[in-house]
Amino acid sequence: FVGLCFEMGGAREQMLQWYEKAGEIGHRFYLPYLKLAKAAHSAAQFEKAKIHYQTAIECLLEMSESEQDQVILGSAYTNLTSCLTMLHRYPEAEKAWKAAQQYPAQPGADATAAILYAAMGNPEKVAEHIAQLQIKFPAWVAQTRAMTQQILNGTHPAFPQ
Repeated sequence: FVGLCFEMGGAREQMLQWYEKAGEIGHRFYLPYLKLAKAAHSAAQFEKAKIHYQTAIECLLEMSESEQDQVILGSAYTNLTSCLTMLHRYPEAEKAWKAAQQYPAQPGADATAAILYAAMGNPEKVAEHIAQLQIKFPAWVAQTRAMTQQILNGTHPAFPQ
């Protein structure tokens, strides 16, 4: 709760410190782990983010299943897919993506899959997911198409061939 108070007050660093502290006691509430995962993900600390996403998912799976939990699970699995892709762990990333498909997806989730399949060298799957993105979240199509082309061409710095 102290972490949440700092978050509400806009003190991000203190928020993260208290969420980390809460994790040291081994609680089983998903939210602090998810907040830590998203912070690490946005800081390109993909290994750390992966661990926190996995813990958040475990906690969510232990809870009673509400409709909101289902949406959060879909999002957490999608974000885990992104981290695993950036870590070049493609079979694990694809497994996480398939798990995400069991839950409601966010409109931009297909961008994550397109990037995964580009990294795996599968232009057909990339095209499928960009087509879905065009329907569900067209604002992300141009950026996703550009990134996947760079990955497929071997010119993206995070995915050299």
